[in-house]
Amino acid sequence: MKRILIARLSDSPGVLNRAINAISKRFINIESIAVGQTAEENKSQLTLVVHVDDIESCDHLVKLLNKQVDVMEAKDITDDNVLTRELAIVDVAVNYSAIADLLVSFQVAILAEETDNTVIQATGTHQQIEDFIEILKPYTITQLTRTGIAGFVKTH
Repeated sequence: MKRILIARLSDSPGVLNRAINAISKRFINIESIAVGQTAEENKSQLTLVVHVDDIESCDHLVKLLNKQVDVMEAKDITDDNVLTRELAIVDVAVNYSAIADLLVSFQVAILAEETDNTVIQATGTHQQIEDFIEILKPYTITQLTRTGIAGFVKTH
């Protein structure tokens, strides 16, 4: 089962490494990792998408993260009112004009365009990014990179 975990961390050297090592020692598959600064000074948020066998395994991971030095709070937000986004940058071997009509339903920006390739940035939910990539597959994707899921629980 796929679960989304977040952890607020002290923004100092080694904290992220210790948190990830604690998880990897348990042989848990991490699908994505995103980390970045928060609105709080010297704090970062780690967003993990993990695959676990059951909810008890997820609860154990959250407890494990909360025991780490410099982790202020870790929690499973999968079942909460969550806002998530992912970013993908795709280099596709086709001119933009040939695929423009396919992309109107996605949040995209054209980063570079030449006669035989287009570099496109897309943002959206994980599923929207999956759909975006699927639509581009027939046009030969030459490069692809994704950020992984970032998100938080809506408070309003």
